[in-house]
Amino acid sequence: EQTYANLRDIKNGMDQEGEQVAVGAHNWADVILRQDDGDLIKAEGLAREAIRIRDNLCGAHGSRVSVSRLLLARILQKQGKLGDETKELFERSLAICVRNEGPDGVNTAGSNVDIGELHYQLAMKSSTAHTKRTQLLLAKSYLEKAEQILTKAHGPNHPNRVEVSSLLSAVLHELLEV
Repeated sequence: EQTYANLRDIKNGMDQEGEQVAVGAHNWADVILRQDDGDLIKAEGLAREAIRIRDNLCGAHGSRVSVSRLLLARILQKQGKLGDETKELFERSLAICVRNEGPDGVNTAGSNVDIGELHYQLAMKSSTAHTKRTQLLLAKSYLEKAEQILTKAHGPNHPNRVEVSSLLSAVLHELLEV
């Protein structure tokens, strides 16, 4: 926290709207997110600050902006905020990944996993069978795409691919129950 405060101190002569400050905000938010009892409200604010700075520096479609959007979406997801903003952040991150590395890129796979997990969470919170089924089918679609990309990129035994397959299996099991 002190390091980020030092970055924000105007006495250090650092450009307060520069990439170094954005990196500091992003990294500190990521550290907080990874803590079991981290202050997610603070992490959310830091991630939003990183996005704001990076939007101004790189435009809305830069890969660094995408990474910070993804971080904010994960923070909101961990807070249980599974609404439109979280979904939009994940979808924008996916669109940027596809634009920057193509539909078969490893980061594209990761973004598909993130959106698939979000739909799975929404399905599990759903109060109606129709909504649950719809969310599970969306999760299945994103996870199958991720699995396909990861298998092509790393082979069938890669840990990331195995993890996605496990989540996909859980989704398929739930679909049988609906």
